[in-house]
Amino acid sequence: MGNRRGKVHFGEELEVALVREIREEVGIKVQIDELLFANTFFTDPHRQVILLMYLCRTKDHQVNLSEEHSEYMWATRSELNHYLPFAITSDLEKYNVFDKIELTD
Repeated sequence: MGNRRGKVHFGEELEVALVREIREEVGIKVQIDELLFANTFFTDPHRQVILLMYLCRTKDHQVNLSEEHSEYMWATRSELNHYLPFAITSDLEKYNVFDKIELTD
């Protein structure tokens, strides 16, 4: 994989890339249920990010982080407001994304 971390490989379908990245980064196999949300924003005047949020499920219970990561956490809905930028959480509220998924509070 080299220095292509977190990227979609040229010619790779988005959902295939998502499943691959999750497997590589946290060691679990997921099934994609649906695309929940898509948006784009600029992190600076010369860099645009596209955010795609999918609902995924897994039967795996053991997370095995890659060497790129040192920790992870499962977050409740209220914790998401603390960890995600306000612009993202406000869009998720605006487009009723939280109503489509089960999150504890």
